[in-house]
Amino acid sequence: MLKDLIKVIQQEQRSYKDPVTEFLECLYVNYDFDGAQQKLMECDQVSLVLFLPNMTVVFIELHMYLLWMFKSLNGNVLHF
Repeated sequence: MLKDLIKVIQQEQRSYKDPVTEFLECLYVNYDFDGAQQKLMECDQVSLVLFLPNMTVVFIELHMYLLWMFKSLNGNVLHF
């Protein structure tokens, strides 16, 4: 399912972008963890209700954890 989502994001990146899709692209396509961290903070400011009703906090916390894990593996621990 995640692979399908990433394919759609890549196909549509020229016609549609928002902090959520840019975050997913940074994290799962470009492996740009610093960019993903920035976009994650922007996601908090955007209404995720359209995409993930009642799941905004879970989305943010899960991806903060994933960013921490990826950065820890590279020796660059994030401090939120």
